[in-house]
Amino acid sequence: MEQKLKKAIKNSGNNLHLEVAEFLKGSGWDVDLSSYYCDDITDKPREIDIVAKRRIDHQKDSFFVYLFLECKYLKNESAFRINLNSGQSAVSAIILNGLNKDRILRESGWKKNHHYLTTKYVAKLFDASDSETQKTIFDGVTQPIKAPLSFRDKMPSKYICYPIVVYRGIDGFYLVNKAQNSDTELDALQKEKHLIFGVRYSFKTLSSPRSVFREADFYVDFIHWDRLKYYLDCIEDEIKEIGEKYF
Repeated sequence: MEQKLKKAIKNSGNNLHLEVAEFLKGSGWDVDLSSYYCDDITDKPREIDIVAKRRIDHQKDSFFVYLFLECKYLKNESAFRINLNSGQSAVSAIILNGLNKDRILRESGWKKNHHYLTTKYVAKLFDASDSETQKTIFDGVTQPIKAPLSFRDKMPSKYICYPIVVYRGIDGFYLVNKAQNSDTELDALQKEKHLIFGVRYSFKTLSSPRSVFREADFYVDFIHWDRLKYYLDCIEDEIKEIGEKYF
């Protein structure tokens, strides 16, 4: 094999892609790699790195949990601008279908332990030092949102969905309060390995004969590779709350 190809394989982002897939399989998830969907804006094919799902069965009913994941290898540091989390936006951003969200929030422990609702800050903007990183993060935000919107008509009637970015290459992101602009303040910041990015996204409703745009709140988790197990454990706890209190 040529050295040039060896180097390309060793430095490929596909390595993280495959490692995450194997980890999810070993954790009991059904995994599809590199699923393609139709972009709701451009009508062009796009790829989501991983779609993982698990069926949750109970005596009276069942539902599915979906993870829509993008895997990103980042070469340069980035900073995210954070704002206080809005409880209304956090509730709106919980993606589920065929399940009564109000009842789940009322009867389960989600108000106290769902990570969308317990996080204090949510990122809204980001700064990168180069265009490649800028595009990588932008794709990370949008693709895990676009994919479930495209696939939703083919998904089971009852499901919960999590848009996720798993990253490696850097050891975290700087979270910048809008008031932190001086060199002293910025130099004092510590990197965080997990953040939630919140976005108000406009999308087409595919069921309408004419293209009609809707808006909705979405939260995307950015998780460092070495925090993925901890993150999945948190999701397991959130799922368990539904099984114990909802059904």
